[in-house]
This record gives sequence, structure tokens and C-alpha cells, in this order.
Amino acid sequence: MLNIKNIDVYYGDYQVLHGLSLSIQKGEVVSLVGSNAAGKTTLINTISGILKPKSGEVEFEGVRIDQLESHQIVERGIVQIPEGRLLFPNMTVYENLLMGSYGKTARSKVKQSLERVYKLLPVLEERKKQMAGTLSGGQQQMLAIARGLMSDPKLLIFDEPSMGLSPLLVQEMFKMISEIKQEGVTILLVEQNVQKALKLADHGYVLQNGEIVMKGTGEELLNDKDLKKAYLGEL
Repeated sequence: MLNIKNIDVYYGDYQVLHGLSLSIQKGEVVSLVGSNAAGKTTLINTISGILKPKSGEVEFEGVRIDQLESHQIVERGIVQIPEGRLLFPNMTVYENLLMGSYGKTARSKVKQSLERVYKLLPVLEERKKQMAGTLSGGQQQMLAIARGLMSDPKLLIFDEPSMGLSPLLVQEMFKMISEIKQEGVTILLVEQNVQKALKLADHGYVLQNGEIVMKGTGEELLNDKDLKKAYLGEL
């Protein structure tokens, strides 16, 4: 579904990603893990069209997309749920959900999409008239995910979804991501909780200093001694 080939990405004169390659098959959960400043957000912003690679290619469903604008990439079915949620705090829950359906394809499915997210997250229907900024942190994260689903994604990208959530809410969120996968949505998960991210993943990649240094199934990576030592604090 997604094929990234040898991309180099810069911020000005500073190179962040170095010849990076990665692939995601339809229906998979792929987890991308790495330390802060490894280049994870740079990579997903490149996939989303916010950044452009200086060289290399990004293909989605066999079509090159690395020179398209972000709204064109969303229309093709790639949707990012950004770190920090980036909701519209002075708009209602319902209005925030509608903002996820601005694309032509998504606009034609608003009713079905609302039914889908209200079934997945009944609390959002209960609070649909409430201002998004007055929701709890966990409810705001759920709203951000629901807004992403309103765009009718084929590939849903999560950027650090567990950040700032309590352990109980983290558990609920990963359960929801699993349910979204069961609906047939392909998922790229960038997540600081390495153990949970790899446990959920079909495949995983470890990013370090802008390069992929390790890849494998989620289970293989979880059992790798070097990864355990570096990211899970195990000797």
C-alpha cells in the first residue's frame, strides 16, 4: 500500500532522514519506534505532504505522491492524527468531527461516518454539543482519532497518541486502535510506548538518527536483546 524508497529529507541545510526506505501492506499495523529527535515526526510529515523529500520517492497504492499537496494526499486516503491533538477548542465536538469530512469523498459519507464514530466512541455522541476545549485529555484524544476517521482513511497515521494519558486511558486507546484495524483500516503507529506499540504491530521499524536501524515483525523486535536494552530498560 505504502512504499517509501530512499528518501532524503532536510530542514533547511540540515538533513534529518538519510536514504530511508519503508513499506506498509494493506491491513497491517506498522509501528515506528525510536528516541526523541530520531526523525519519526519528520517521516510522517513527509508521507502527509507537509514536508517534501529532496530525493527518493513515496508511493501510495502504486502512485507517486511525494510532490502532492497535503489536501490531495488526504483525498487519496492518508490521514494523520497529529501529536498534541490540534483540535479546535472553541468549536463543539460535532463541529470538530465535521472538520474531518472536508474532502470530497468524505463529504459524501458524513452520515455513515458519524454513525461509525459514535458507535466506536459513544461518549462523543453524548457530548456532541460540548466545546472540545472543555473535554478531558482522554476525551480530546478520542475526538482527535474520531475526526481522523471522519476523513474515511485507507491509511491512518498516529503520532504519539498515548502522550499525556493515564495508564488506564492508554490501555483503552490501544484497544480502540485494534478495533480500527479490524474494520480494515491500515495503521502506521508512531508511539513512545515501545512495548505496547510492538505488541500490537504486525511489523515494526526502529528509527535512529534518521535511518532505519532495525526492522521485523512486532514479536521479533520485542524479543530483540539490543532493542530491549535500548528502549525497554532491560539488560
